[in-house]
Amino acid sequence: VVLDGIPLNAAAGGPVDLSRLPLGNLERVEIYRGTVPLRLGASAIGGAVSLATRRARGRELVAAAGTGAFGARTARLFYGERQGPWDLSLGLDYGGWEGDFPYRHDGGTRFDPSDDRTIRRRNSRADQVGALARGGLRLGEGWRIDAVDWFFWRDQGIPGLGQFETRRAGITGAENLSALELRGEGLAGILDWRTTASLRWARSRFSDPLSEVGLTGGGADDTTWAPGLRTHLAVTPLSWWRVEAVAGYGYERFGPGGAAAAPSATQRHRVEAGLETALQVPAADLLFIPSVRVEHLDSRGMGVGSTETAWSGRVALVNESVPDLRLSVSGGRGVRMPSLFELFGNSGRVVGNRSLRPEAAWSLDGGAVYSCARLPRDWKLRLEAFGFLSSVEDLIQFVQTAQNVSVAENVDRARLWGVELGVRADLLRHLRLSGNWTVLDARNTGGVAAREGNDLPGRPASKWYARAEGYVREIPRVRELSLFVDAEWIAGNFLDNANLVAVGERFRLGLGLSARLRCPDLTLAVAAENLTDERTMDLAGYPIPGRSWHLLLTWRIL
Repeated sequence: VVLDGIPLNAAAGGPVDLSRLPLGNLERVEIYRGTVPLRLGASAIGGAVSLATRRARGRELVAAAGTGAFGARTARLFYGERQGPWDLSLGLDYGGWEGDFPYRHDGGTRFDPSDDRTIRRRNSRADQVGALARGGLRLGEGWRIDAVDWFFWRDQGIPGLGQFETRRAGITGAENLSALELRGEGLAGILDWRTTASLRWARSRFSDPLSEVGLTGGGADDTTWAPGLRTHLAVTPLSWWRVEAVAGYGYERFGPGGAAAAPSATQRHRVEAGLETALQVPAADLLFIPSVRVEHLDSRGMGVGSTETAWSGRVALVNESVPDLRLSVSGGRGVRMPSLFELFGNSGRVVGNRSLRPEAAWSLDGGAVYSCARLPRDWKLRLEAFGFLSSVEDLIQFVQTAQNVSVAENVDRARLWGVELGVRADLLRHLRLSGNWTVLDARNTGGVAAREGNDLPGRPASKWYARAEGYVREIPRVRELSLFVDAEWIAGNFLDNANLVAVGERFRLGLGLSARLRCPDLTLAVAAENLTDERTMDLAGYPIPGRSWHLLLTWRIL
């Protein structure tokens, strides 16, 4: 996961929490399947999510406030200014919730419903603030400098998993990302050059005075520093030939503290280099894109070290010879290097393994996108169909020993294949339709008898989503009035590798109304979710809310 080209995956390990990125400060989200494009930096085995922060397009001032069920509240403010060669964006987001929704408690006996009861979720409250400052200046013909600073803070309780309710466990986190980019475009008519310097800092304080979720009681206070420098060069010597090269250096330092601290900080030096070329074949309207990337890591912790060099690459073909139709296919190899915590972690009950190998995946994906250009004005129709296949080796997992200590190990292999279908349409000047359907088969193909052939946990075999919205425009005092209904269904899945702990299927039905007024420029949006009041769990086994509602008022002042 990258924000403005800067990787967010932390040295402490674990996935990136996308809820830490308030939508009010984001302009665009791009999702890539399979192997990762060269310009995004480090390789990955499961694709990439690229996030771009909001840039001023002119003078604008927008404020929003909202509320909702179970103590939900939100407030947003964004100011943008563009004058001649410079632009400035300032954004502030606040969100909070109590999360005290009722759910079905199984009494600690999953397979005995006689002691089940309905209780309210506790210790699930949270408050968070996100701030964005972004500015740019055009220096001259083809040259531009941009600076961005993104800050996030959150204080939240840590609710228990299943029957293990908590009272005082909590975590407070702060994070700051600063970046400065110098860019030259169209230099000498053939050259684009971009260099980015970044600094990322994060601090997480975990408190568990009653030993409700921790293993040793007390708490932890962890700090991460990650400066980096990256340059990207693109040359177009001929109209049908483009060459791109990247080089970068990054440093990570993870300093644990508190009651469960590792004996010393760990650090990592990372060097990367890559090359990609794009060849256009006009006779067949075909684009051929091969690329290769090499990454070298030198990791140090607890007086020992680990070095690893890995390569990744892809080959892609894109054809647009048929009007309104784009065909693509790509294949390649991606890697994910072990995090510092997986290599050197030491929290008392969890320890790392400096002999870990990178996770690696061979993947193939292809599909078609049809965008109809021969519809009446204001009508739109876009259809998508994609298929994918991936074979993953050396999956990293923490395995518990007989001494109740979890050790990071390369334990498994996996095979994943699936199909994704999507539609988006705006028809009859009064109807918007959107939907998608995914079928996924994710199997463990490792040599552990208790897992081989089983479904990978947390990966439902099927999911669909559909939304229909009717709208009218330009009626007295109203720019647009719309009413929508949406529905989502997710198949059941498992929480464990042995496929013994199951999560049932989930269906959610929603309804909403939105009205945008002429003067003042106000938009009122009301939405109700989970109208059938289903009480179920998410993919990690946490209960999720039943019927709920949300209201948001947005005022475009300038």
